[in-house]
Amino acid sequence: MKFQIKNIEANPFRHLDTYPIDPEKIKALTASFDQTGFWENIVARKVNGKAQIAYGHHRREVLLKKLRPTDEVDLIIKDLDDATMLQIMANENMHEWGTSASVEQETVRAVVDAFAKGQIKLRPVSTNTRKLTGTYYRYAPHYQPGPFLDANRDVAYTEATVAQFLGWVYGDGKAHHRVSNALAALALIEENILDNEDYHDLSTTQAEVVTKQTNDRRTNKNPGESQNQADHSARRVGKQLAQDLRDEKVSVKQAKHTADMDRTLSSRPRQRIASNYDELVQPFLDEMAAMLAQHGRLQTGLREISEHQEEISPHLLKKLVEHLRRYSTDLADAADTLETGQPDRKKRRAFIVEAS
Repeated sequence: MKFQIKNIEANPFRHLDTYPIDPEKIKALTASFDQTGFWENIVARKVNGKAQIAYGHHRREVLLKKLRPTDEVDLIIKDLDDATMLQIMANENMHEWGTSASVEQETVRAVVDAFAKGQIKLRPVSTNTRKLTGTYYRYAPHYQPGPFLDANRDVAYTEATVAQFLGWVYGDGKAHHRVSNALAALALIEENILDNEDYHDLSTTQAEVVTKQTNDRRTNKNPGESQNQADHSARRVGKQLAQDLRDEKVSVKQAKHTADMDRTLSSRPRQRIASNYDELVQPFLDEMAAMLAQHGRLQTGLREISEHQEEISPHLLKKLVEHLRRYSTDLADAADTLETGQPDRKKRRAFIVEAS
């Protein structure tokens, strides 16, 4: 069925102001359009004389750019309900964006909003008595977890019911971790601890670390600290970590290690931190002493390998070099972090050049 360009609308569940459009994909599709013309395989539904496309939003952007509003193109019209439109959009998002935290959050947000408005149905939540008093349930359109409330049964949902609707489940049927990560992030955004922008350009794993560290700071309050003060500190921690991850100043591994160390120290009584810190560090010092004792033998072995490297299999030599570089970089990063709070590879490169 033919529709004028001006009458082709986006999927109503895809909020174009928050869902990103990939400029590189637009560029590639524009080149394809110039060479072969329009791709007449976009599925849509007809609503009030207009077409709402189920997918193909990048192609729609190309049409808006290349054709006049009154030009017509053919679309495949099908009878699609809201649930199917939302599920198709979610599949398109995962195909186009893979592990983008923002897209995952927006997809989950769209499901919760549609459920709150009665546009879609989710599987009724399980009222397992073991979970009734835990923070297992959420109530649309909100994201804060809490105990089961029978009065709100009609809008109750869990990460499992959202995951089942989207098809984001593992082989054993359990909810994929991207659902729980998205819901936890949306809860922080709802409480104005973090913003949508804080998660932009972060991967699923990076966003998970940001959310976890922010929540940990809210939970692990200092003695005499109010919840408002803890929330303010958590906001600062989350925003800074998100920026550092975007700027590649810190890796996910380093962020997790820092969080583990913080939790270890914060779990001890404050008045005993100094003595307990000595107990925590001493085993590492002992290991370092043992490593240094072997340093001479290591150097001798490496010199011998260097003198006969032509006789060594290339793949083994390459593997050895990779291990040495990774090992030395990890140690240097650890030393920088202890000394200045973060790795300083720029300074280290300058030192290496000067020494050579």
